[in-house]
Amino acid sequence: MLKENVQSLPSEPIAPRAHVAPVASTKEKNARQVLLPLSILGVVLMLGVLALVFAPVLTAFFTTRVAKTIDASGLTGPTLPVGAPLRSGLFEAGLVTPEWQTNAFGTSWQQDLPTIQTQTGARWIELPILFSQDTASSTNIATTQSTPGTDALAMGIRAAHAHGLKVFVVPLLTVQQPEGWAGSIQFSNQQQEQIWFDNYWKAFQPYVRVAAQQGAEQIAVATECAWLQVHAPASLWNQLIARVHVAFTGKLTYDMNWGPTDQPLPTWFSNAQLSYIGVSAYYPLSDTATRISPAAMVTLWHSKITPLLDAIYAHSGKPVLISEIGYRNSADALYLPWQQDSALPSDQEEQAGAFNAALSNGIADTRLVGIFFWGWNNVKRLTIKGNTTTIATLHRWYTSPSLQKGASS
Repeated sequence: MLKENVQSLPSEPIAPRAHVAPVASTKEKNARQVLLPLSILGVVLMLGVLALVFAPVLTAFFTTRVAKTIDASGLTGPTLPVGAPLRSGLFEAGLVTPEWQTNAFGTSWQQDLPTIQTQTGARWIELPILFSQDTASSTNIATTQSTPGTDALAMGIRAAHAHGLKVFVVPLLTVQQPEGWAGSIQFSNQQQEQIWFDNYWKAFQPYVRVAAQQGAEQIAVATECAWLQVHAPASLWNQLIARVHVAFTGKLTYDMNWGPTDQPLPTWFSNAQLSYIGVSAYYPLSDTATRISPAAMVTLWHSKITPLLDAIYAHSGKPVLISEIGYRNSADALYLPWQQDSALPSDQEEQAGAFNAALSNGIADTRLVGIFFWGWNNVKRLTIKGNTTTIATLHRWYTSPSLQKGASS
């Protein structure tokens, strides 16, 4: 951990030893016995007056001195810009907890919930549900051995609620091809697109119903479908949103990928049934696999990422949710941050610094309604569990006065 270099104030000069006074007479002793208490009382009163006069000045001095030290460290926050509003508990302070098996969210996962709460201060848990299709042009969507079952999802929601955590259910899609992911799914005609949307809903519908039955607070209609969100007709997306909305009365999001940034947002982003626009915010902040000073990350994040998130808000008219963001425990944490591995050595301060940059900027931005960090466990070097410096950074922000546990979102 970084150490605070708080300089001590100079000590008072040592007074020279006084000369030994001659023995006083009895009269003098009696006079001193009367005057001494009066003198002490006078000194006390004088010190009290001085304390009242100079206390505000001294308090301001030490407050400024400590604040400068905290700001210089880049990690020991939380320190928001002057005038930044308190979020009154409305900010979704979250963690993603990936589980890649049919019987997910079982005993081991549930045993981690108190640890997550105590160590990070998180108040939201994101439960991802992984679906699969064979190729980028396939219209068949299936569950696999890596997909949590509906019973497992129900158990996970109940367990999270029992610990006072709110739940965000998020569908993910993998394509069983090299470099395959949801963003690569595309079709040559609208008929295929309609079939895909219908099959997607058939696969997703049972999970939406379970989420509704168990009282999950929030659900994404889809995640990172980069090609489809732009090229599929808005009518198909609006149909999907309506289907989810009928089955689930909580908050809805669509979670877009972080790029590209030069394409206009689709019109269906303004659908009234979407509460937020989510984004997987894996924006690279470095063009090379090099270490960046944690103290410099806050400004870098603000100059490169904040304008992109604010642009989503401006064009969609919706508050923005960082539905997924993560950084590796490595010296190149800001380079290609979506990658789970790195050849460089472990560097908790670099990972913690990246988390600090995201939180200090995100919490100060009132267009942003929450952040979910990927991921607590089972995600290789993106894993948060066990990284004490990163966990301490999360705890400082998630339990800070900036996120008062007032009104609940």
